[in-house]
Amino acid sequence: MLTTWSRDEFEKNKANLGLAVDDFLYDNDDGTANSVVGLENTVATTLFTNKIGFQGITEQKNNHAYEERAYNINTDATGNTARNVLLGPSKDALGLNSCQAGTSAIAGEYLYVCYAVAQVRLKDISDVISKLPPTKGIKGQITINYNSAVATLVSDSSGVVTGATFSPSYGNCMPAMTDLVPSASVANTWEIIAEVSGARFNSVVLTTATPSISGAKLFVPLYVGQPSVERALNQKKSVKYLERFQTTIEVNPNGSYSGSISSGIVNPKRITLYPFYTTTPTMPSALSGVTLPADPMLSPYTHEGFGCSPLAHLRGVQFIVAGKPIYQSPMDYSFHQFNEEILKMGLDGGLNSEQSSGLIDFRQWRQLYSFYTCDLSRKIEGSDGQSVPCQVQLTNATSLKMRIVCEIEYEKEIVVDTQYGIIQNA
Repeated sequence: MLTTWSRDEFEKNKANLGLAVDDFLYDNDDGTANSVVGLENTVATTLFTNKIGFQGITEQKNNHAYEERAYNINTDATGNTARNVLLGPSKDALGLNSCQAGTSAIAGEYLYVCYAVAQVRLKDISDVISKLPPTKGIKGQITINYNSAVATLVSDSSGVVTGATFSPSYGNCMPAMTDLVPSASVANTWEIIAEVSGARFNSVVLTTATPSISGAKLFVPLYVGQPSVERALNQKKSVKYLERFQTTIEVNPNGSYSGSISSGIVNPKRITLYPFYTTTPTMPSALSGVTLPADPMLSPYTHEGFGCSPLAHLRGVQFIVAGKPIYQSPMDYSFHQFNEEILKMGLDGGLNSEQSSGLIDFRQWRQLYSFYTCDLSRKIEGSDGQSVPCQVQLTNATSLKMRIVCEIEYEKEIVVDTQYGIIQNA
């Protein structure tokens, strides 16, 4: 979405899909001249919280996307709020979000719950669904995998986090972000749970907020054509779509990596690298008191589930497919190169804004979304159906250890019989 959506499409759909692009705009707020600091000029210890990672639990106020998402889902189910007074019991029937906060001295009791209704456009997460033609009599099953995780944190009586563990229940990341902080008057152990179930939490204190739906609904368009139109549409169509293969590598601070990310894959079309910071045995002296989480994507306080770690840059990037280097020499990648790799040139004479736009600008790519991607379809000859190995060469340009998610998009083909709803492999 970050690279293929236009600004128009994003503005139209972001609220109902719960989307907003994280962006951290630091300001020292001291009333002096040049008070706008920006992420790159912020003191390093402000960017990271011990055990928690980037941003920590005190700086979400600088993330305007966090506030925007909160406006959409953080609706209080109690009190004489406008929604509760005007809609009353109808709010659940309308599928609205419901939240509640409270206090309790009971161990294991919930202190905050939020039931949010998720809307997913299947074409945004499945390339094959976005390309399927109108088909009659199609039957099948759609399985949606989701992310769910549990964060357990321990703090002392001053509110300082002394321990944190992050565990995935399903998927690879924590799907929620919060700025809830521990009490500064007593030691605490608390959990943050994000899941997809439609079930109400078993809480004694928080009884007003309830899920508005307990299942899922699938909305599909129905087209009724004239007989002559239907006869023209009754045919077998070939559909080419992209699947994804993922693996991870780790690179030491200022270290290099040269190796395979796939021993063999058919019809590779794009390679993308997502760099994240991970636990670094020897931290820079300015961050000597900070321990980073092993997987920041599982932390509910960090940005990494939505993008990359801050200023996580690589140097000397080279992609090698079937033993042939893609670039003439290893490249110190830039935003210009990133744009070149995602730009769909020549379509509609360049007048189609959805093919010449994106949601990441120069500053955002440099600071928070440093994706390294290569469009292989422009640079290698068409595959003959044989499996080819894919390798990367790169250097970690930072003083922190990196875990890099490597994603290969490869092409598959199916044949759809639009009259009988039969789908077969090509």
